[in-house]
Amino acid sequence: MWVRNGSLRELSILLWGYHLALRVHGVNERFDFDPATGPFAQWLGRTRGWSMSCGWATVIEENAGEIPPLEVFFELLDEWRASVVAEQPAVAEAGS
Repeated sequence: MWVRNGSLRELSILLWGYHLALRVHGVNERFDFDPATGPFAQWLGRTRGWSMSCGWATVIEENAGEIPPLEVFFELLDEWRASVVAEQPAVAEAGS
C-alpha cells in the first residue's frame, strides 16, 4: 500500500475510503478502523486512556514522540491483534 511521506493520516483516509467502497458496493465485511468508534480506536482509548475524538491517526501522531507515527501504528496494531486473539474463547479440538 502506498502512503506518501509515511503519513498516518493518509493511511487512515485510505482505510476509510476502503470502508466506504465496501458499503457502496454492498460488501458485508467487518471494518475495524473507524477513526473514532471502531474496535481499534476503542482499544486504544481503553488501554492508553487517549481520547478518540480526533481519531486514532491523530492521537497516535500526537503521542508517537521521536518514533515515526507509522511505525508506532504498526506496533500498536500488532499489540491490538494479539489482544483480540487472547480475548477469543479457545476452540476445543475435534475429538477431544
